[in-house]
Amino acid sequence: MTLLQPLVILIIVVTVVKSEFLVDTCNPKNSYTTNSKFQANLRQLQSSLVSSIIPSGFSNYTVGINPDQVFGLAFCRGDVSAESCQTCLRSTINEVSTRCPYGKEEIIWFDQCFLRYSNTNFFSIHGRVLYGYCNLNDVVNPPQYNTILAQLMNTLVAQAVNNSNQMFAAGSTNVASSSNKLYGLVQCTRDLSKDNCYQCLQEFVKAIPNYCYGKFGARLLGTSCGIRYESYLFYNSTAVPNDGKPILL
Repeated sequence: MTLLQPLVILIIVVTVVKSEFLVDTCNPKNSYTTNSKFQANLRQLQSSLVSSIIPSGFSNYTVGINPDQVFGLAFCRGDVSAESCQTCLRSTINEVSTRCPYGKEEIIWFDQCFLRYSNTNFFSIHGRVLYGYCNLNDVVNPPQYNTILAQLMNTLVAQAVNNSNQMFAAGSTNVASSSNKLYGLVQCTRDLSKDNCYQCLQEFVKAIPNYCYGKFGARLLGTSCGIRYESYLFYNSTAVPNDGKPILL
């Protein structure tokens, strides 16, 4: 008599951290048609951006000639690993196929990466704020908080422009006491000059009160740069140039 041995199936669960989709902007009036030359150029552009995003975390390309020419760039947050960066960019391209299937112009932000393409040349233009998101929690003393916030963000802007090849900086500072901290992050697309990056980030910092006055945190996203601040750590502090050490203001 043969005894049947129980079949043991080992299931290995792999947890993949996905970058969160934030927002996109698509112009449906500026569209292309299926199987057109522009579509072929766009697909080539997207493929080139994905393949070249490693290891620098930034890539830009131009494919084709007018009237089917397409300009595009992509970048990842400065604290994101190369592998996560490429995975995020693939996700953005998949998202574009749903959100902007025939658009010639698209800007899409994920938490960890950014993609932009257009049939017109937008390289080296510092851009503007597109969206602002606020933490729903209010601070107790807005004037004091805003003073410390402005000092932190201006310090990070200077670091991103002057001391970083990535045009990226992140760091923290104390608020009220050593037990309370404020964390900030700023970044530009690397097609910008240092002057244009500085101008872009400064305009965003100045715009904070217009969007999120008296809030514990906010994120402002634009066409060529973005900023974020929170009362909690939201970036990989071990991967930033200053090792996440508190910034002395």
